[in-house]
Amino acid sequence: MDSTPVFKYNDAVFLPDGTLLMTHPEHACKGDHCCIHNPSDHPLRDAPMRWVARFKSIQRTCPHGINHPDYDDFSYKIRVGASGVMLAVIGAHNCDGCCHWPREDQDER
Repeated sequence: MDSTPVFKYNDAVFLPDGTLLMTHPEHACKGDHCCIHNPSDHPLRDAPMRWVARFKSIQRTCPHGINHPDYDDFSYKIRVGASGVMLAVIGAHNCDGCCHWPREDQDER
């Protein structure tokens, strides 16, 4: 898959779905994982991004077409104290397992 975002210029980011986001400068997240500037090594790291304006949240679209919450965006929301209700709404998705790290006793998918 192509890595995302598809284009970055200063604080502007174009996502594969055509969305233009104005984001924080790269130095603002230095040292932290960030879905735009420094994604962690999660299973959907290179999957296309999708912006959900209603929840101000990033999702990743897996090869099966399912939208999963971006791990780093979700972790950031936890760090800044998003409400449990908001986290539940953002985290709820029709998961096919693509966003989960394999357990040690489980073969890679």
